[in-house]
Amino acid sequence: DDNKEHLVCLDMLYREILHRMQWHFVIPAAVADAALRAVHLTKPSLIGKLFDAVVQPNANMETAFWPYIQPLIVLAFLDYILIAIRDYCQYAALHRFRAAAQTEMIQNLLNQEMEYLSSEKHRAGLMQLLQREVNRLNKVVNNSLPKLVGGTVMLLGGIGTVLRSDWRMAFIGLFLKAPILVILQKWARVDLNKYRLLYEKSEGEAKRIASMSLDLGGGLHLIQSIVAQNRMVNRYSANLEDFIGLLRLTHLRQTFLCLVGKLLSNVEDLLLMAVGFASILDGQSTLGQYTTFRSHLNSYSQGFQMLCDLWNEVAVVKEQASLYFEFLYRESKIPCTLGSGTGVQPNECRG
Repeated sequence: DDNKEHLVCLDMLYREILHRMQWHFVIPAAVADAALRAVHLTKPSLIGKLFDAVVQPNANMETAFWPYIQPLIVLAFLDYILIAIRDYCQYAALHRFRAAAQTEMIQNLLNQEMEYLSSEKHRAGLMQLLQREVNRLNKVVNNSLPKLVGGTVMLLGGIGTVLRSDWRMAFIGLFLKAPILVILQKWARVDLNKYRLLYEKSEGEAKRIASMSLDLGGGLHLIQSIVAQNRMVNRYSANLEDFIGLLRLTHLRQTFLCLVGKLLSNVEDLLLMAVGFASILDGQSTLGQYTTFRSHLNSYSQGFQMLCDLWNEVAVVKEQASLYFEFLYRESKIPCTLGSGTGVQPNECRG
């Protein structure tokens, strides 16, 4: 039934991702991103040692500054090169995926019956919908592998370096915050997946009414001829009110979850500062080691967040990708479709 949303299972989505992924660009992008994350994990140790070296009584430029600043300059140069490689490969993959997917969609849509093409859910414009669906899938098709690899490197690298530091700070940083963040992410995703389609439906209907009403090719003239201006404005306003009402249902909960996350981060900062500075004052660690620990804990948090964001993106795309698969793989109800695109009409298809 074309009027119902087609459900997209994870297996179908994963197969499409693997099929569409531009491997010869995505793999170099993933390797460059992994190397970039490794560079980011290396910098804090050098900076921490630099901090400790410059506060020594007999410190000078030759012994305390240049031995650490030179490798930092090399790492900064590598940083720029790796970012350039990663971004070039990701943009190249994006444009090739977009071209291939849009071409196949257009080929399939040209073979569909007019009743389907002119249905209510396509009133926003087939080309606009086609571009929206392709851009939506690109988030997980060509960005998922670099994000997965980069997030894993940051997560494991951050855990490894943090665990070699003070065990009390490691416990606070790793095992106090992460489980609560997982719960918050899950609660946030439940609302996101539940209401996103309703958002699009209500806001999309309002935009469709506005486009139809302001269409100089006939819509505006028809509305004026039957004196239906107020009726169209009321319909537009009603759909926007539905959209705002849906936002109102979720904003309070989302705001509460954000406040809990911020409060948790502030509590963690205070505990880490208390434990860290107590350790410094007791002579068990140095200020450089403390700053290195905080930087590596940041790397762990970034890696954890990258993997959570990737999972959220996959979950959201799974809920919204029905039209993408429909445009690509829907079977036409026309008995004879000219899939070859030769422009020659077979005798059995002639009227």
